[in-house]
Amino acid sequence: MRINRDKTPQTKAMQINTDTVAAPTTRSNSLRTAQQFIADLANPDLALDIVLSKHVLVQDADDEMYDYLLASLAEIRLNLMSKRIEDIRYVTYQEMPRKEVADIDTEGKNTADMVFLYSGKRQMTALLTQNNKIASFTLVSKGGNRAHFVTY
Repeated sequence: MRINRDKTPQTKAMQINTDTVAAPTTRSNSLRTAQQFIADLANPDLALDIVLSKHVLVQDADDEMYDYLLASLAEIRLNLMSKRIEDIRYVTYQEMPRKEVADIDTEGKNTADMVFLYSGKRQMTALLTQNNKIASFTLVSKGGNRAHFVTY
């Protein structure tokens, strides 16, 4: 494709915008982090241990924890294989219907860091982001009809 450019000389000085651009919001950081994580996880040529080290925030984990995390990532990857990655919807906690998040105990965590992934009308997984990494992809019941994110 060829782009035609107007070669007429400029008669006025160009206005240059010197406004500073605000840093991306936590919401956009969380969504971008979730999207990059899913894109890499959906790539079967990328080893799961690479995805784990690149995207998942892990603190003081032993071999058993790493095995659990790798098995969990393998399960999510398997689920992604039957989905079109472009069709996955990323929904923030704030965008979720109140009844869908009423049973989640945020435990003081920033709800702007919570992203829920949907394929069609079905929720695939929930992610908690922190410092541009995935702090949790495990939302579990804590009893009393409440659930919380387990961090690693």
